[in-house]
Order: sequence, then structure tokens, then C-alpha cells
Amino acid sequence: MNPEFWAEIIDKLQKVSGPEKLGFEPQDGVGVDNHGSMIWTCIRREEVMNRWARFALTEKPMFQFPTLCEVEIYAGADNSDRYTNLRLRSYGLSSRMVKEKIDDDFAPAFVEAMERAKAIQPEDLEQRYPNYRVLPHGLI
Repeated sequence: MNPEFWAEIIDKLQKVSGPEKLGFEPQDGVGVDNHGSMIWTCIRREEVMNRWARFALTEKPMFQFPTLCEVEIYAGADNSDRYTNLRLRSYGLSSRMVKEKIDDDFAPAFVEAMERAKAIQPEDLEQRYPNYRVLPHGLI
């Protein structure tokens, strides 16, 4: 993915959605590449658990122009041993449409993700992190 294209998207998304107003802060600047998807996470750290909203963009390489993209928006939270990760929205669209959708679609959905993350209670953390044991020869 073109780094300038991604940076423009995140810059605009951050300006329009205003995570700081809701007590969230970007975790990794303009985001990270995670197995071919670009991911931007805003996190709110609290004593009992951490909460996050996540914006993911994946280009679906095709032999056509414009490139097809998938955008996903998540809300989640975790503590030291449990977590939940909720996919709130999923969009399939052309790369040309991504920037056009920020104001009316992605930013409101990202604000909703932050609000949903804030509403997660400890009993909502449904999944357990793996319990690995460290042995002299490695993890099991």
C-alpha cells in the first residue's frame, strides 16, 4: 500500500473522529502493517482494562484498476487474561472511494467504535488469552 495514501487517510480520520476528545490516543502513530493490512488503533488505558477502537484497510490485489479495498472497524477491550474484539463495520469499495467515505461513513463508525469500547464491562471479555508455560526447551 502506498504509505502516503495511508497517511492521508489516517490524518483525515483522526481529525474528523477526534479520538482525544473521547480519552483515546493513537497507539502506533499512523498505524502498522499487519500481514498485508494497514491497522490504526486508538487505545484508552484504564486501571481495570484497556479499551480500543481499530481501523483496518486491506487492499485486495486484482488485475484491475481501481484496486479493491476492504475497510473494517472494530471495538474491543482486554485485561491481563481475557479480551473481546467486536467487528462493527465492514466495507468493500474501490481505492478511489476510501478518502471520500471518511467524513460520512468511517469517522462516525470509528466514533461509534470508541463509544462501544468505553461501554464494554469486565464480564464482556469473553475470550481467554492462551496460557503458555515456559519450559527449558521453549513454550507449550
